[in-house]
Amino acid sequence: NCEYCLDVKNSLQSSQPFSMKIAECADFWQDVHAKYGSGNIIITGGEPLLHPHFLDICSKIITYHRVTVRTNMSVDWQRLLELDFSKVTVEVSFHPVFSDPAAFLNSCLALKRMGFALTIYCLAYPPFIAYLPVFMERCVGAGLTSTMTAFWGTYGKKRYPDCYTDGECRILQPYLGTRERICYNLHGSSHLFKIMSSF
Repeated sequence: NCEYCLDVKNSLQSSQPFSMKIAECADFWQDVHAKYGSGNIIITGGEPLLHPHFLDICSKIITYHRVTVRTNMSVDWQRLLELDFSKVTVEVSFHPVFSDPAAFLNSCLALKRMGFALTIYCLAYPPFIAYLPVFMERCVGAGLTSTMTAFWGTYGKKRYPDCYTDGECRILQPYLGTRERICYNLHGSSHLFKIMSSF
């Protein structure tokens, strides 16, 4: 797992193992479709492409629903090409720890050329911040859609996003807004409560 993911160890320790046979998975999503109609099913992880039955599961689901796959493309991303691009959206996380930027962009372009709707997400992890604007400009130059997300967690014994420095905030502001906006959104405060409490 990525060192900058949310508290994976605690979540894994507190969760119970769960598995479903492919036929059961197909029946489940067929039942959902029969009761509620088609939806958009998000397949995430961890890294979903590591699952040995990823293609079988996706193929069953897209019989009834659209699918969004969230991946960092650090493993066999070409498996995505076997899916029906008209029913699959790909949300790609750029991880400089795992990915060479040029190779990463080429992989994203290959998916786009095959017809997949694709968005690149760049995490504002403190060691990456100085490079991210350069990378996002490369995305623009390649005709790829990209966006930035704030880091929410601990790095160097500091808690983020509160501990972004003023210099880091200046770099991030064109993408994420002011420090107040970053921290307000990620602390999960309710906009509705703020509006109502002002009366």
